[in-house]
Amino acid sequence: MKIMKLTGLVVTTGMITLMFLGSPTALAGESFEQIVAGAKKEGKVVFFESQPDKAWIKLMKAFQKKYPFIKSYKHERLFGGKLNTRIITDAQAGADSADLMTTAPYAITPLHKRGLLQKVDWKGLGISPKSIYDEYSTLSSVFFYAIGYNTDLVKGADIPKGWNDMLDPKWAEKGAWWRYYQPWPLLAKSWGQTKAENYLKSLLASKLRTARSPTTVANWVASGEAHVGITILTRLQGARKKGAPVAWVYPDPLPMIQLVFGVLKGAKHPNAAKLLVHWLSSPEGALMYEKISMRGNPWVKGSELGKVMASHNTAYYSWEKMAEYKKSSAAMTAILKKAKK
Repeated sequence: MKIMKLTGLVVTTGMITLMFLGSPTALAGESFEQIVAGAKKEGKVVFFESQPDKAWIKLMKAFQKKYPFIKSYKHERLFGGKLNTRIITDAQAGADSADLMTTAPYAITPLHKRGLLQKVDWKGLGISPKSIYDEYSTLSSVFFYAIGYNTDLVKGADIPKGWNDMLDPKWAEKGAWWRYYQPWPLLAKSWGQTKAENYLKSLLASKLRTARSPTTVANWVASGEAHVGITILTRLQGARKKGAPVAWVYPDPLPMIQLVFGVLKGAKHPNAAKLLVHWLSSPEGALMYEKISMRGNPWVKGSELGKVMASHNTAYYSWEKMAEYKKSSAAMTAILKKAKK
């Protein structure tokens, strides 16, 4: 599970996908009624998350309609390394931070080691056991990688069907990919480390264009600057929503990136944060989040991403295997850095 770059934004109408519950009252065994009662007294929630403010305005409007005693909220758009830096810096300075945040499971480790997360009784909060990672985090959402193509330029037998098709010489100067380590450790889980490393090296040796962001790859495919491209599915979906001639295929194996909620120690509004996670994990909140962000929880009934996951050979790491993912990620990152020299 991972993420990318970030921008800073503080709004009183926004929201977040990950949460860290932090307060002496956030103990296992609390009833949902106690959490609601506590949230009524707090009346506010503060969170860090990667979705833009306009997405959270819609989500929070629905959340506050269901729980009108949450009178206000503050959202700051943070993710990736800057998210951890902010949380750690706030803790060192003794400053107020967020109640809740979202990040990748592997990225939580530095926060956990510093004692910046609180235990939460996720099951007691009504979270499906399938979504629970451990006592500190539970699944927020997932997204997939895909191979996109321009439907005006690529048709019939030329449409790539899988990973090896992207190495076809016909895509030289016409294909593109996001030069990032993220999906390759997931392929290693299915293929084995050696095969996945060799594939990445072949991709680097090819004449495909590389981009520093997944959005750039999607834009190239949409405009025809690239005929095909490896990028994040949500970026391709966003391009098609705007009318671009874009379609995609799900390669086998299909890399799936996971994000999780966590509650921060010292949260000023821990019950409101837990209530938000409860809602975002329910069919009402989760499906609304998926519709707006095109990321979702595949374990929630009715999730379109759940249908994708069920019908494809999805590659992802469970919480218990995160150490393997980190080791493979380090190897893939080293290959990318070496190729730059």
